Amino acid sequence: MKKQIHALYITLSLLIGSMDVYSVVIDSSTVNAEVGNSEDKNLIELVENNPDLSTLIQLINAAEFAANLEGTGPYTLFAPSNEAFAELPQGTVQDLLKKENKTKLTNLLKNHIVSGKLLTSSMNTSHVNSLAGKPLNITVRGSQVSINDAIILQPDLVGSNGVVQIIDKVILNK
Repeated sequence: MKKQIHALYITLSLLIGSMDVYSVVIDSSTVNAEVGNSEDKNLIELVENNPDLSTLIQLINAAEFAANLEGTGPYTLFAPSNEAFAELPQGTVQDLLKKENKTKLTNLLKNHIVSGKLLTSSMNTSHVNSLAGKPLNITVRGSQVSINDAIILQPDLVGSNGVVQIIDKVILNK
């Protein structure tokens, strides 16, 4: 019985070991061709290509703000996820989409943008000013980085003219 268990253990070990070898072999040229290089895309293209940022792109388009994020930059866009917008009081997004609220919407968008390319690896506890002129407090706790009270969920989506940091809350005008 011990010999059978030992033989089974050896067979299982060899099988698992061979699976590890196959999982490491990846053709990187195929992966890169399918995924594409995000550094070739500007900030708007990065946002447009991310399904979790569809509310944000809708607001950017309503404010006619896209040209500002297609420019040379560099900029850092703290991009609220769809879920972040869903957590706002009911009707907030619909109100922001109204033509008469374009200035309010533009200021809200500017609250999420800073000049310069801020990668999470270079962030430390400090503050930066948004394009709206409002201070944004950066807090670093271990590997977690937050902007005001918004946590960066998906960091460092690097584009040709800056970086997108996907956050879990909308940074409101104060």
